[in-house]
Amino acid sequence: MMAGPIRLPLVATGPRGAARPAFARIAILGLDEVGGSVGLAIRQAWPSALVIGVDRSDVLELAVRMHAVDVGADDPFIAADAELIVLAGDPSEQAPWMAALPDIVPGPSLVTGVQAFPGRAALSAAWPARLLLVEGQACVSCSGGGLAAGRADFFVGHRWDVTPSPALAARGAIEPFCAFVRALGADPVVGTGITS
Repeated sequence: MMAGPIRLPLVATGPRGAARPAFARIAILGLDEVGGSVGLAIRQAWPSALVIGVDRSDVLELAVRMHAVDVGADDPFIAADAELIVLAGDPSEQAPWMAALPDIVPGPSLVTGVQAFPGRAALSAAWPARLLLVEGQACVSCSGGGLAAGRADFFVGHRWDVTPSPALAARGAIEPFCAFVRALGADPVVGTGITS
């Protein structure tokens, strides 16, 4: 004789209320305190997104142990299929990475930097249209502790200035990028003027 229905335990498939990611594949080039914090925040907000890290092998080992990235390599070719590429780390490393991206990334992708560096706009001027530069800057300060100082709440409550462009508006990319910024915990502030 049956005592009643058998209830099976529920298997959790991820955090309740986890938002669908605006970008399924995100590459972070440079895993210092800021880049590591981007990875940690994205892993927490969008657990189904693939976070790709590019840095030295010793830094990548720590990033994987910290769960800041899912996969990584010291060669930026691992970022070839990323829908969003975030330039973080030392500004001296960003210029060579930017110069290489047109040869590395065959399809459309948004490219952004966490902090401004001189020459980014000049480098992007010769890019193919498939690589869309999202100008902006996170208004944060670093402790100087490197990747080990990264934390998921690093951007919470901070402003992230976003400079819109005609190309961003035409491709409908402003809102997905702002969703990324909000996933980090930051507040996107989109400039009122559209620049070229």
